[in-house]
Order: sequence, then C-alpha cells, then structure tokens
Amino acid sequence: ASAIIDLAQAHAQVVFGSRTGYETRRVRDLLVVEAHKQVVVRFRKFADSRGFRFNRNDTDQTKDWEAQRPLDGFPELTNLDAGYRLDEFERDVKEAHLVCTKDNRRMWNLPLPARGEVIELPRTLDQDAAAATATRTALRSTLKEDAAADDAQE
Repeated sequence: ASAIIDLAQAHAQVVFGSRTGYETRRVRDLLVVEAHKQVVVRFRKFADSRGFRFNRNDTDQTKDWEAQRPLDGFPELTNLDAGYRLDEFERDVKEAHLVCTKDNRRMWNLPLPARGEVIELPRTLDQDAAAATATRTALRSTLKEDAAADDAQE
C-alpha cells in the first residue's frame, strides 16, 4: 500500500509541480497540492469498495485537517481529500472524488471528471455540492481518459 501512495505522490508532483496556480508542498509525510491559493488537496485511498469513507488515522494532523484547521507549514485554506479507488488488480485508479470534511462530517463530495476537465467547487464548506458553485476554480483531473470512459460504459 505504501508503494502505491509513494507512486501517487510522485505522480502528483510531476503533474502539478510545473502548472501555473498549483504548488506541491510536503510537511513530514504529507504531500499536498495547493490550487490557486483557494484549496489544499491531499490524496487518500477510500477504505471500502463503495462508500466515501477513509481508513481512520487518528493523528493530530488528520484531526486538524478534517476539522478544517490549518496545519503547521500550510496556508489557511479549505482542506480537501482527493479520495481514490483502485481497480480490482490495484494497478489503476478506477474512480476519484474530491471530498470535503468538517468536524468529522462529510460536507460534500464531487466526482473528478476525465482528464483536463474543470471541476467547480461549492462556495462554502457547508454548501451542498449540487447547489451553486464557485466561479471556475480550475481543478483539473489527471485521471486517465480511458478509465473514465470505462466507468461510463458500466
């Protein structure tokens, strides 16, 4: 499992490291991507095959992240998780969602679209994702296009 996380983090550094408006940061073992000085995104594998729960990791860092408190070394922005689920062989990302939590409650989650498409985020933490969205916060997916097409056919 740690090899997959290492590969995902290395991929994120390559994909986002040179893009305008994105900055990768690492504090201790946590790699995040800051997007347009509006959100900070970390990467986590979903705990099960269907829901949007993550394995419990009761560190102070995780508790602060999920409570929307800024972490040492990070700006005070909205903390999001890019949750992902692997295929049955655990080689490719089958699906991915942006998940926002606050005080141990999932506020909203949005599926990440095919590569290069823009996802619009809710204006506030408490706003339902299906409601009005922010003005084009350009978070671009890096999912392989063929994986998104495979999911559409199912």
